Amino acid sequence: MSSAFFNYSKKELLTSIALALLFPIYKIITEWKFGYTVGKKIVGLKIVNTEFHSISLKASLIRNGYLVLYFAIPGIFLLLSYNTFFNHHSGGNYIDIAISGIERLFKGFIALVIYLIYILVWCFFVFLTSVSAADSDKKQTLFDQLSKTLAVASK
Repeated sequence: MSSAFFNYSKKELLTSIALALLFPIYKIITEWKFGYTVGKKIVGLKIVNTEFHSISLKASLIRNGYLVLYFAIPGIFLLLSYNTFFNHHSGGNYIDIAISGIERLFKGFIALVIYLIYILVWCFFVFLTSVSAADSDKKQTLFDQLSKTLAVASK
């Protein structure tokens, strides 16, 4: 028996997490090596340091490293809650089945609370990043300020 809301296999979850981790890695490498991602190239932006030179790997990691948390944490919660939704008893007496159901509900509730806390923290970081860009005279996001990078029009 599976929940209609959470109807994924473990293989699908692991694949999703791997793909979610590839996006930050792609951004870190392409901004370090080329100064832009495909999207930034299309809109005519380039990432440079404050002296308008190519950014270092360290700067790219600082600038984009937070994305790993944005994408990986939900995947971790999905994996942790996998057993909550799929670890059902196939037999036993009614008391065992009832206890199993209550245990799953409790685990699901805890997973939901933790996930909601994560969403609130994520929204706070998005807000903080937006406010820092609006407050910056160079329009740098918080992570641009930390990594000493700028997004500029490319030539």
